[in-house]
Amino acid sequence: MSTASKYWLLIRLDATGNSKIEEITVAKAFFTSIFPELISSENLLDAQIQCQLWENWQTSLVANQANKISTSNNARVHPAELCLRCFISSVIQQVCIQLEINFGKNYGFTRHDLFPLVLNDVIERSAKHQQSSYTSVALEILQTYNPERGNLSNWTSKLVKQHRELKAFLIEHGVYLVTDWAILNDTNSEQLQRIFQEFHHLTESEIRLAAILLESYHRIYRRDRRTARKLGRQGQCLPPTTEQLQQISQLFQQKINLEFKTSEIMSRLHNIAKLLREYRIYIKSGTYKNQSLDAPAGNSDNSYTLGGLIPSTYSTSEQDEENEFLQFYRSEFMNSLDLALKTIINHRLSTLKKQNIALVNQFVIALHLYHCQGQSMVEIAQKIGLQAQYQVTRLLKLKQLRTEVRQLMLKKLLSSVLNRALLYTEFKEAKNLEQQIEEILDRQIEDIFQKAEAESTVTKNRPLPSLFARRVCYIANQIQ
Repeated sequence: MSTASKYWLLIRLDATGNSKIEEITVAKAFFTSIFPELISSENLLDAQIQCQLWENWQTSLVANQANKISTSNNARVHPAELCLRCFISSVIQQVCIQLEINFGKNYGFTRHDLFPLVLNDVIERSAKHQQSSYTSVALEILQTYNPERGNLSNWTSKLVKQHRELKAFLIEHGVYLVTDWAILNDTNSEQLQRIFQEFHHLTESEIRLAAILLESYHRIYRRDRRTARKLGRQGQCLPPTTEQLQQISQLFQQKINLEFKTSEIMSRLHNIAKLLREYRIYIKSGTYKNQSLDAPAGNSDNSYTLGGLIPSTYSTSEQDEENEFLQFYRSEFMNSLDLALKTIINHRLSTLKKQNIALVNQFVIALHLYHCQGQSMVEIAQKIGLQAQYQVTRLLKLKQLRTEVRQLMLKKLLSSVLNRALLYTEFKEAKNLEQQIEEILDRQIEDIFQKAEAESTVTKNRPLPSLFARRVCYIANQIQ
């Protein structure tokens, strides 16, 4: 298959919601007649091809308007437009695949969850559709495209990621598609101080340093953005250059009288953006913020953080060891949850298989419909062939599932955390900390399962937002 085929192969969804490739004969014939020399070529100049196709399409629109011909009639869809819409469909598919690769595993979704939101072009429109105001994502992209402002691939990728339903879905799953530099650029010092104090509960000194660094960033970064705008080079917020980082560092150091490497300035900016991103996700999704993994273990002033409980016995930098340990812990927390879920779910499947093989498929589908689509027990019963809501409740046994996963997760996480603690301290000291560490882990795991329990009383007909539900959804998709 040649590279040119992307101009006549339409990626669309079938009745089951899976993507399929369909050849558009009219588009292929038109492309072959306009670019016969490119049919078997592997190296296409897409910008030139798209520009010519776009001009052909625009010429037909002008002609239709002059002759007062309605462009809503399917028979009037110009072949050049079809070629461009085929190309757009391939880019939309790749954007969804890339989002799955970048975020799907950690945030509990796949490309198949994204396809129905944006891969919705309709070439053959029924009479009902022709009379409606329906416009597919691909057509919206094409109607706003201008070859003079960039290539169609980049424009499509940008608009797909900005699509309202896609953005809402990703936000619900904890993904916010805005660069760190854009977040920093449009957050002022007062907002930062309020967020860091009221939401993240940082100390006054931490907030003060973050605010000063943000102000230094604004002085340099916004200045250069204004200059670029005047020269007509305004675009997305890119990472600061080495020169910009040096200037930011100089301003920052002048105000606090401390010296930092540019790499440290970059790291601090990323950390500030990360905290601001967490706040925005919380505000936009309406889900509760998870307790910080290095939050105090209790309510008293003498409480310790999890990282602080692991003493340093041989390193000259306790802070480095604490950061290293917390990085390990964050990864292990998710791994323990996934492993516990897989173990308990597989055990359930084995038990059901012994009872009745048909129950296995019903259980997996019900698990998916509940967590991944937010459907009610009544709706699920109808779809898996059961008579009543109570039968689905008895099949899933969600409360028991959560209890078993919680217990196994705590056991696995405590074991790995204690083993890791031995790298930083003596065995005797680590064993003395075991009870304190277990209490902290128990509280943080409890927070995950309280959220899962709370959302079980609400039917949303959309993916459940809790971390537990997202991981169940991810594992259920693997089983299907």
